[in-house]
Amino acid sequence: MHYRVIALLSLAVVVSACSSSAAPSGEDSVASAQGACAAMMVSTPADTYSPGSALEVTVDNVAIDCLDQGETVTTATPEALDLIFVQGDHSTVLASFSEADGPTVTVTTTIPADAAPGDASIDVRYGESATITIVP
Repeated sequence: MHYRVIALLSLAVVVSACSSSAAPSGEDSVASAQGACAAMMVSTPADTYSPGSALEVTVDNVAIDCLDQGETVTTATPEALDLIFVQGDHSTVLASFSEADGPTVTVTTTIPADAAPGDASIDVRYGESATITIVP
């Protein structure tokens, strides 16, 4: 019985230590949430496209560096990013743009003529892809 009491007390100490938080409260926590970097998001106005059809793609939150902790902006040349059509093992660069074109970039391009019916994605490195369906 003595060992059970010690075990329970030890567990209570560990749980209370884990549940205590040094997180800021009030305005500080709001500022921290607002300063968090958002991932680049790729979007299209429609879900289905045919091979060879026009495709408008918007990429929001275009940025490579996350400067949410008070860092200063570097003077490095902005990085080029490729907009890529991906279907199975096949990928095609649809367009390129610079992070200096952000924070929002809209590109009009074309679905590859050899795209097969089925699911595909429009990708950008460091970003969240848009999923589309190719129809005949």
